[in-house]
Amino acid sequence: MDFDFRFGGIRRLYGIEAFQKIQNAKVTIVGLGGVGSWAVEALARTGYLNICLVDMDDICESNINRQLQALGSSVGKTKGEELKKRIEDINPNCKVDFKFDFFTSDSVDEILSKDTDLVLDCIDSLKNKCLLLAECKKREIKVITCGGAGGKLDPGKIEIKDLSKTSGDPLLAKLRKKLRQDFSFKTNGSNFNIPCVFSTEQAIYPTGDGCVTLDKTQMDSTKLDCASGFGAITHLTGSFGFRMVHEANRLITEKV
Repeated sequence: MDFDFRFGGIRRLYGIEAFQKIQNAKVTIVGLGGVGSWAVEALARTGYLNICLVDMDDICESNINRQLQALGSSVGKTKGEELKKRIEDINPNCKVDFKFDFFTSDSVDEILSKDTDLVLDCIDSLKNKCLLLAECKKREIKVITCGGAGGKLDPGKIEIKDLSKTSGDPLLAKLRKKLRQDFSFKTNGSNFNIPCVFSTEQAIYPTGDGCVTLDKTQMDSTKLDCASGFGAITHLTGSFGFRMVHEANRLITEKV
């Protein structure tokens, strides 16, 4: 495999010095669903040579609407293993470390190793999302987070701001509150210094009769799962993941 020929287009965008920084960086993606799986794809095709995948889920048939690794032939298989095989096919020089685990207080030391340069937080769980961001800040590891991608249709409404400055996302509002209450994040309006990808679009809610509405009438959850919750679509969840990787590339190469 001719690495430079395969990934020369990236070098011609960033320049050789920045591309070397990309190759040398270790990036960890926590959560390999509708956002995380597409972020992994972009990292692999950008030429990163050290990627860590973290997830403990198997592929469900209802993942096929939004997750890269979800195919009829892969239902029941492990999300991380399927993505690992895909990365190695795209970028054979890449060292892929797959951790079959969820991010919790018990797994934090194993997942956030000292050589980690940047983390992409694609977790749905509020509790573990807070823990991940707090631990990254404590360990001085760069981290990029994201809001909810479910119930949204328009990629043009996706923005990136400091987590302290986002709006219109119930998950992120709860996240900020919990970080301030439980992890002593700043309460005076100062930046958290955590980039966050989110959508300003008003959420679309499913109703009990099979229709949809902009009013939160029959929804009491901001969760995506295999049977209920917000609807989701690839062109939106993928756009979240791609926006996160653009920010990752910027942070990795910003001092060049």
